[in-house]
Amino acid sequence: MLDYIIEHFRINSQFINDFDALDQYLNEMNICLLERCQILREVFEYNNKIYSIIKEDNKRLEKIISTFHDPKYKRVIPKNESKIAIESHPTSLPKIDVSFYMHQITNCDNLNDLNEILPDKKTDNYLQIMYTIIISLYEEVFEIKRMLYQERKNIDDNTKKYFENIIDQYQFKINYIKSILKSDLPKKVVNNHSNELIFLKTTYGNVCAYSDMKDITYDFYDQFYDLLESICTGTFKNVKTFTNNEQLKGLSEVRGDKARVIFDRIDSNIYVIIYMFIKKTDKNASYKAALQNRNELYKLNYDDMKALAISSEEYLQENRAIKNKIYHILTKENKVKKIGGIDE
Repeated sequence: MLDYIIEHFRINSQFINDFDALDQYLNEMNICLLERCQILREVFEYNNKIYSIIKEDNKRLEKIISTFHDPKYKRVIPKNESKIAIESHPTSLPKIDVSFYMHQITNCDNLNDLNEILPDKKTDNYLQIMYTIIISLYEEVFEIKRMLYQERKNIDDNTKKYFENIIDQYQFKINYIKSILKSDLPKKVVNNHSNELIFLKTTYGNVCAYSDMKDITYDFYDQFYDLLESICTGTFKNVKTFTNNEQLKGLSEVRGDKARVIFDRIDSNIYVIIYMFIKKTDKNASYKAALQNRNELYKLNYDDMKALAISSEEYLQENRAIKNKIYHILTKENKVKKIGGIDE
């Protein structure tokens, strides 16, 4: 669709700028608001890509001109140049003001608190507000990525990691809000300020986390305890959502120094612990194979786990016992180098 829009909605410009016609076209398409927002997002990114190319070309041209040392080649800045980036955004299309929500969402460190920040389902224009919040968060991510690209030669590694972590936090909030929209759950979920953990099992009924812990040395026990607890409390330490990794797309991980816990949200306040491991390198073949096998196991068991998590208190109690056993090992005073002694 973007190719069609590029071809038909440009007026004497490389930019998509015929927004009135585009608005009319989208109305005639009779598409849902989420699809409309996604199309406009693509238009916005396309225009900014063109702007970046033109800006870089102008910089190169300016350098060539400067080599002539001729005063008559002094660069003249068009009055409307500073407006190009703004005009490339389809501002002529109606947009709901969500600044009140955005201020609280971007400063929220606990996903459980998002339910209190987001509008109630009975609010007028509830869906439009929620979709606009998602788009606004995407815009925040895009602006940070653009800044990182523009300052790539001047920015240090620590600053880069800081902003990349913010991007991950925003992406996780986006996915969380999307999951709320997909469910029929009421806005306010009673969770007693604690999320439930359930643990993936093999086809033979063995708890995967027990097997994982046999490969974790005692030096990392504190890290894994903190990571699991951050999921329980909703603070999600150094969280990252997988978007480009096809093996893990849609899943998330919390991260310590080298400690990693891959998990997924299966219900409003219930999270599945899929894989716990010490990360050594992305290029390790056995590491990639382990990720793929664990993800396939999770997909195979997803429906049954979700059904049990929602309907069975006995199932939740069983997983609380698993969690307590793992916590006991991770926090006991006389730690050993290998757990190995966990029995079913």
